[in-house]
Amino acid sequence: MRATQRAIIYVTLSIATLAGAVSCGSSDRDAGAETAPLSVEHRFGAAEIIGQPQRVVALSSQWLDALLALDLQPVAYLEDPLAGDDGLYIWQHPHIGDADPITASDTGLPLERIAAAEPDLILADYSAGEQQVYDQLNAIAPTIGMLGDEQVDPWYKQIRVIGEILGKTAQAEEIIDRVNNEVTAIARELPELAGKTAVLSQFMFDSDQIVAVADPEDGASTLFYALGMSLPDHLVTEAAGTGRLIVSPERVDILRSDLLITWPNGGDPEELMQIPGFSELPSVQGGGFAAVDIETVIALNTPSALSTEWVLNSLRPQLECVSGRC
Repeated sequence: MRATQRAIIYVTLSIATLAGAVSCGSSDRDAGAETAPLSVEHRFGAAEIIGQPQRVVALSSQWLDALLALDLQPVAYLEDPLAGDDGLYIWQHPHIGDADPITASDTGLPLERIAAAEPDLILADYSAGEQQVYDQLNAIAPTIGMLGDEQVDPWYKQIRVIGEILGKTAQAEEIIDRVNNEVTAIARELPELAGKTAVLSQFMFDSDQIVAVADPEDGASTLFYALGMSLPDHLVTEAAGTGRLIVSPERVDILRSDLLITWPNGGDPEELMQIPGFSELPSVQGGGFAAVDIETVIALNTPSALSTEWVLNSLRPQLECVSGRC
């Protein structure tokens, strides 16, 4: 999926590691052990994993996060064009080791670079969104595509898959419990969030359009609901199941909510206030507005264990204001 397309859509334990390769301690799936093949079902069929992979290539930030959360290093990863100069997001930097970055191109996946990493497992999602691309990757090494029919795989499913493949099922469940407990703790600390509304959006300055997430199943929406909030009814109703609502600036009222998170795509946060009616929105008046960068949008829209923990801390001031605790 190209960066320009994704910009619209986004409006989601310790065992020693070998440098540059996945390394696990003893488990029921040790490398080279005589174990039955593990079948991982995904959108294009099933990947047959024999033994424990030692050279994993991650082709999405979510899969990379799943590995890093489990204290595992890929041999290589696909740089995210929406991230920083190194293709990594801020929450990934403390965890990444010597993995080789692979730069994407507008013409498709760099299959030769991926093959040169000599992977024994490839983790892909929207990067292998078509059967032909998946088949090309699978010819290099067993490849796991999108796990389900969702636009974005739930992060906890990815953690569980990695845990099962690499013999870290207990740690995978610990991570899932830890993140869920952190979300629950905030909901308990800020009970006033219950019943409040939240919107993730962007203003595209080049096209002069507002894009708002209107899908209750979106990665960002699931976090809002877990905190006790919900999407505004008027937003979901008008979107009529499309998942995104795209309107002109004259419809800024569609952003009415208690918590509003907006990426000024192609402009500055101060320019948002020049949109007639924006400064009068309840979120702006009440302290529940956050002008954010693309990293925050990615953290919300394509969540992972690492990004969820980071974004909860980043948005804590706005959450407190929504709770009446500014």
